[in-house]
Order: sequence, then structure tokens, then C-alpha cells
Amino acid sequence: MRGLRPLVGLAAALFAVAAHADEPAPGMVEIPTPYPAQDCCTVVARAPSPPTTVLVQGHVGVSYRRALREDFAAAHFELEVGGQDPNIGIGARVSVEAGATRIGLPYQVVTLGPAFNLHVSGRVQLALGLTFGVLVYQRASSRSDFDPNVWGVTAGVNGTVSVDLVRTRRDGALFVLARIGYDYIENTGDSFTQGSSLGATAALGYRY
Repeated sequence: MRGLRPLVGLAAALFAVAAHADEPAPGMVEIPTPYPAQDCCTVVARAPSPPTTVLVQGHVGVSYRRALREDFAAAHFELEVGGQDPNIGIGARVSVEAGATRIGLPYQVVTLGPAFNLHVSGRVQLALGLTFGVLVYQRASSRSDFDPNVWGVTAGVNGTVSVDLVRTRRDGALFVLARIGYDYIENTGDSFTQGSSLGATAALGYRY
């Protein structure tokens, strides 16, 4: 037993040193280890809105219409101004037709109306347009010196498909289009009765 006393004393000394090392030094405050931070909420960033730009486009082409039991052929001009983003566009159109009937009587059609454009792909667009205007053509009767023109107001709808041929750096384009349309014609005098008009247009245009 006397031989174990040095070992017991050494063990007691080591235990005392270890306990003293675990105690904080005088004047120091023990800081507990914090729990891992947890997210209290999730922030969802809103996608930026697509940029809106000014839409200016026009075209020149030829038109044919069948109305009032007569054939009409003309040069066709149109200008559209509005706004657009990469997906859709909305504008106001003014269109003019100037030509002649099958028997050579000159006529004109002037229309105004809104248009709604859908960008199907990078080069293809579809459009729906509403038109309100007037049709004027020269009458062939003997009353031509007294009242040479026949007048009628029109209201209609048309559909257009356009394909970009050449694109510019500022999203402009040289394009071709095809259009079909329907117009209702209301008589403003006693020259002809009400009627319907079906028409088609082919044109070359430019979009700025």
C-alpha cells in the first residue's frame, strides 16, 4: 500500500490541474456557442418587365376587293404608330387605297382603326385590325356631272401575317405581308344598297 501512495498523489495532482484549466480566467465571461442561423423567410426577386419601345411601321402594296357586284384593284398604302414589347404590339393604323374598278372607274378607300400584333417568333408576326372609313368611287350614270361620286361608310376587320426579310440592329425590319379582310359598306345616298366587301392585300413594308 505504501508503494501506491506516490501514484495516488500524482493522479490527484493531474486531476486538479485539469479542473483548473477548464475554469474561465478571472475577469472573463464565458460566451455560449450560438445555434446555427436559420432563414426566417425567403425573398423572391421579381423578373424585370420586358422593355417597351415605340412602334412605327408602314407598307406599300396592291389590293383587290370584291364589293357591290364589282371588282376593285388598287395601290395600297398604310402607316401604323404605337408601342410594342418583345411579345405584343398595339398601334393605330391609317390606310389608303387608290385604284379603279374593272370597267375603269376610279375609286378610293380611306380607313382608320386599331391594330393588335402578336410576335409568334423572331421573324413572324400575326395581327388583327379593325377598320372604320369611307369608300368613294366615280359613278357611271348620266348624273356624273351633277353628282360624280358614290359614297359609302365602311366598318370591317382584317387579319395579317408578316415575315421579316432583313433585320436591323435596332430591331427594325424589312418585311413582306399578306392580309385578308371583310368590310361592311353602308350606303349614304340612293346610289346603291348596303353590301359586303372581301379583300386581299400583298405588300412590302419597313418597321422602325
